[in-house]
Amino acid sequence: MQKAYLEAISVPEAWGILDSIAERTPVTIAVIDDGIEAVHPDLKGTVIKGYNVIDKNDDTRPRGRHGTGMAGIVGAIRNNMIGLAGILDSVRILPIFDGEVPSFPAMADAFTYLINGTKEDVKVILMTEGSDSESSQALTDKIQEANAAGMLVVVTAGNKHRDLDINPDFPCSFGRSPADGVLCVAATYGPNMQLTDGSNFGSAVDIAAPGNGIVTTDLEGKYATGKGTSGAAAIVAGIAGMLYSLEPSLKAKLTPAYIK
Repeated sequence: MQKAYLEAISVPEAWGILDSIAERTPVTIAVIDDGIEAVHPDLKGTVIKGYNVIDKNDDTRPRGRHGTGMAGIVGAIRNNMIGLAGILDSVRILPIFDGEVPSFPAMADAFTYLINGTKEDVKVILMTEGSDSESSQALTDKIQEANAAGMLVVVTAGNKHRDLDINPDFPCSFGRSPADGVLCVAATYGPNMQLTDGSNFGSAVDIAAPGNGIVTTDLEGKYATGKGTSGAAAIVAGIAGMLYSLEPSLKAKLTPAYIK
């Protein structure tokens, strides 16, 4: 099952290219979610010390299964003879816990920490949370600050099969400019990459990726299969990380707008 959606977007071919390039750099990807099971056998050593914006400490143990699933899609260890392979190897996953029930203030606090509070050189921020009932200027401002600091922000289109030009979903609908550093991701299925029945759509969407039958890490060292725009966004975050890892060989500083 995993092989099918990876092959649909030519990930194995990308691995072959990356493996042939000597000059690569590890990439740090922040995952804003409900915590990550750092001791999972397919994530162990990949998840680094993160931050809990609710309790103001480094306790990012999972309170739910979502964040662990996102981490596995991005960076489950490849070629370790168990489980599955994430999109990107040589990745450092920085967990940011923003609550079991996320809120815009907590999301904004997560961005504040990533902009000002961490010494890690974060290149990509994956945030699969949002709202279709309200927006937040404070969060919009923080996303723009993160872009200015060199971080690409990857968000989901949402899973209600809505036209976002009529019914906006935030933060996806923040990123309408092609020059900004926000990538809003819809979900597809099948070899023809058709939009899934649940995925939102509209002009705010920048890109689509597989979002059906996505195999990933789960709690207690297990694995699970999921669907939706969250998994699609995690795939895109991992692929963005691939591009950032090539900075040394390209001898160029890549910007969020360039990656987009």
